[in-house]
Amino acid sequence: MALQLGVTLSRQGILTRTLVLFLYPVAFACVGLGAAAGQAWLPRLRASAPSRAAGLALLAFFAVSLRAHFMTVDPGELRVAATAHLITLSAWFVCIGLALGPLLRQAHRAGPRWVGRGWAVHLLGLVVGYLGFDLLVAPAGANVIVVATSLSLLLLPRLGIVVLAGVLWAAPPLDLDWQLERLRRTEQDLGKRYDFLAPRLGSRGRAISSRFQPLYDQLETPLFHGWSRLSQLRFVDAGAVGAGIGAFYNYHFMWLTGPESLRGPKDDLRERIYALLPPEGRALVIGAGGGRGLYSFPFAPHAGITAVEIDPTVVRVLRDRHPEWNGGLFKRVNAVAADGRTVAEQHPGDLDAILIESARWVGTQGFSAAVRPRYLYTQEAIATYLERLTDTGFLLIGLANVVTRPHRYLPAQIVLSLKELGAPHWTFHDPGTGHVQILACRDAEALDEKIEALGLEVERPFLDHAPRTRYRLRDDTPFFSWGILEAGVRGQLVRMAAGLVAGCIAGLVVLRRRVTPGPAWNPIIFFFAIGVAHTCMQLATVHAYRGFFVDQVHTMVRLVIYFLVYGAIGSALAHRLPPRALAVLPRVAGTVLVLALHLAALAWIPFAEARWWIRELFPALTLFPAGVLMGIFFPLGLAAARHELVGSSLLADALGALAAMALIFFTLIPFGQTAFALCALIAYGAAAVLLRPAPAGTPVAS
Repeated sequence: MALQLGVTLSRQGILTRTLVLFLYPVAFACVGLGAAAGQAWLPRLRASAPSRAAGLALLAFFAVSLRAHFMTVDPGELRVAATAHLITLSAWFVCIGLALGPLLRQAHRAGPRWVGRGWAVHLLGLVVGYLGFDLLVAPAGANVIVVATSLSLLLLPRLGIVVLAGVLWAAPPLDLDWQLERLRRTEQDLGKRYDFLAPRLGSRGRAISSRFQPLYDQLETPLFHGWSRLSQLRFVDAGAVGAGIGAFYNYHFMWLTGPESLRGPKDDLRERIYALLPPEGRALVIGAGGGRGLYSFPFAPHAGITAVEIDPTVVRVLRDRHPEWNGGLFKRVNAVAADGRTVAEQHPGDLDAILIESARWVGTQGFSAAVRPRYLYTQEAIATYLERLTDTGFLLIGLANVVTRPHRYLPAQIVLSLKELGAPHWTFHDPGTGHVQILACRDAEALDEKIEALGLEVERPFLDHAPRTRYRLRDDTPFFSWGILEAGVRGQLVRMAAGLVAGCIAGLVVLRRRVTPGPAWNPIIFFFAIGVAHTCMQLATVHAYRGFFVDQVHTMVRLVIYFLVYGAIGSALAHRLPPRALAVLPRVAGTVLVLALHLAALAWIPFAEARWWIRELFPALTLFPAGVLMGIFFPLGLAAARHELVGSSLLADALGALAAMALIFFTLIPFGQTAFALCALIAYGAAAVLLRPAPAGTPVAS
């Protein structure tokens, strides 16, 4: 989240943001580097010293993230910021590896049983961490979580959970997160944001700059400051621009809201289209933000209208804490905090309208801005929206700021999907404002009636100037940013990924050659394959589930927790497997069969099921076999390796995980989730072939 906040402040394009976010998986590989370095040069090191060093490195990273962000046009400043982030983040992970190595070696000396148990406890600790972040980020704040973690390691490494709990408990009444946030260097840079955008947008850009500059002036004295699992939020007084409040997500201005007097002019196209909905009509409004668009209805909003805003903190503040900020709108309608497509899929249907309001903000970028999924606008999503309408209902997709050629990629993809689905539609583009409205119905006669009622002219062929690309926006390839990238930028990213894979393979070769030849098993390639397989399988599963649990971030957390819990079970049971199950043929056949069934089950995810117990039961059952199997491999390989290879094995695993991240640019993006999942299956099959488990009852080789 610290990296994403810095990237949001960036003036850079997708290429630079991708490189910055890729610092995380590169630094994460340093866990293995720390473990291997400790094994080679500090064999008597205890875990407490590197734990304290890790706390210090985390504090240094936090300081860097506050003072050295990426909103700069100066290449030198950009390199300094990136280098500082990479050094401090890598130092954190190196120290974690230095601390983890002695603990694993201690378990290794005690025997294979303790390796499995120790790794299981480690995985359960990760479960607690993921759950803790999801539950505590809103009340405590992300800044507090980082500082509390660093202090817990610095002060009491063995009892760090006590310090962590104490700081998190004291943070809300002391407003500690806001005190830390005020240290962030933003005063000069934020004021220049629209000045930077203005030349790109011409006279309209200059008008935007002059209008919204007062909102940035209010950021240091917000009406509300807080966090959700998606972003940092600030609400500011927007009276200077004729509104009630303005909202910022990660310092990025998003929307205005306020009293009903803020509704648009009567001749506004959106107002006229919204007026087609009957007073008692049922509508789904996706991307409601603060609810200002709900005033476009010609009647008072009521419970038959479902307003969907993805950020739970926004809904909680405007519905429960300060309903007066948007005129009590979220108390009058059915306000839901979730992913819009997830709500549409679970809706029983018979809607008179589905209204998708413009939202360019995508807070969750994972490790790469080039791999941002936009499941809201894929062809399968549009088919779902049309299915949920009545025979006379309509779908309206609004897009703002469509003023440059790359911006036209998204409306062009939507129109192409509607054509392929055989859905009658009409497109309207206002070149003055850059707004695009795409109106569609299930029936051509219903669309003709609405066109006649609106008195609309023939649609302007602005999509003729959209970027020409074969990259289609579908569920299997939902990466919107990749579709708008120029061929040269794509080539740069692919070459970067190829270089990273080559570097990982070169590191693997060097690491394997450093192992002293002998009759004992050399586990280096096995652990590299495990790193590739585990990363590919988890990412493929996360992409397949989309926003199944409320939104994409919560879905990722839930799935990772399932994998960790089941992996802990597999790790604890690894030493209990009968020798027959560990023979080569049943081991390889069982691995391929279980994981193939897991991947097949991904095609049957019940996205349209509204009953909560089925939505909970399906992943709990279908993830169990693969999760347990994935947890078995690592402790089996670690127990069979020689004692002096524990650190090198962790490094090989980290190199495999990093190589899997780079493989995304060769498989997941161009060919889709299915191809990426196939890579995971092949890698796990290879790992099953390479494994040489220690015979039951034999001591570990020393």
